[in-house]
Amino acid sequence: METKETISKKLKAIKKLSGLNQNELADILRTTKQNISRWIKKVHLPDFQNIEAINHLYEQVTKEYGEIKEVEL
Repeated sequence: METKETISKKLKAIKKLSGLNQNELADILRTTKQNISRWIKKVHLPDFQNIEAINHLYEQVTKEYGEIKEVEL
């Protein structure tokens, strides 16, 4: 089960590893940069479809750039 904390860490890792900004990440996930911000700040949890998209993107990014255990921002 995905938690706000897990989603936040995955989004931070995606941004850090790939160099994407919130606008670019929002375009890829077909959402708004405001939603990305809310998810990173753990204000809201994305819906199921967005969680699946985040997990898929996280897997792709970590395969390409390597996994980081903890993101500190």
